[in-house]
Amino acid sequence: MLIGEITRGLMEAHGLGVEALAARVRAAGAPNVKYQHIQQLLDTPTRRPRYMVELARAFGMSVEQFLGWHKDEPLNA
Repeated sequence: MLIGEITRGLMEAHGLGVEALAARVRAAGAPNVKYQHIQQLLDTPTRRPRYMVELARAFGMSVEQFLGWHKDEPLNA
């Protein structure tokens, strides 16, 4: 899966919108990320964001877990 597709799937699984995810990414250590950055990632799913570590952290995952996630996998509680 592409990074944007993974992000979209995890957003749906967690019930997050772009603004809420951007807030989580900021809290995870990327203070300059705005909702527009998340929207760009969703619009261009092949893009690899410079805030990749913080994006994964926003979902409670490592980068490896994030990149390996599939929509059929259950979320860790």
